[in-house]
Amino acid sequence: RQAAARAEIQVLRPTVNCNQDCSFCSANETSGNVWVQRDEMLRAIARAARRGTERLSFSGGEPTLSRYLPDFVRAARRLGIPKVELITNAVLLDRAEKVEELRAAGLSHAFVSLHGHDE
Repeated sequence: RQAAARAEIQVLRPTVNCNQDCSFCSANETSGNVWVQRDEMLRAIARAARRGTERLSFSGGEPTLSRYLPDFVRAARRLGIPKVELITNAVLLDRAEKVEELRAAGLSHAFVSLHGHDE
């Protein structure tokens, strides 16, 4: 608990589902930081903010599959988390409107993984 209270970054997963099938992916149903229900995720974000989390990272699976992702980003920023990051394959960020929605919600960083078709 003490170590968790000092953590500057926290990773939350709104889904373990993905729109790719990377052989090296470690996200699955056994991941402990998955909050697929909107209200559960909002509570997890609130807990992170109360602990003083400096950077909140949304990962997955593929977090852009969650229709609530902009709500989660907005909630994190509203609760005072200064850095809100998205770890994504960016496949669903092919429309400027989607990117702008996340930016307007307060997304501050994006980590985009671009994988090749072979090893």
